[in-house]
Amino acid sequence: MPLETLRDDVSPIRVLHDVVTLATLADIGQILPLLRSTPPEHHAKIEVATLALLDFERRLAESSAHS
Repeated sequence: MPLETLRDDVSPIRVLHDVVTLATLADIGQILPLLRSTPPEHHAKIEVATLALLDFERRLAESSAHS
């Protein structure tokens, strides 16, 4: 939910763009010309929420593998 809250507060597209890059899923480059980048003051919150979600997903995958 933290990422969804950030998407609601900042911008659904811009935050998702940053999440994909921060999660190292893909470097999707610059955001489309008609959109602005996420303001820098939100970057740390996005990174924390992204890393928390990745950690949750990894732990879930590990627990499923051991079941």
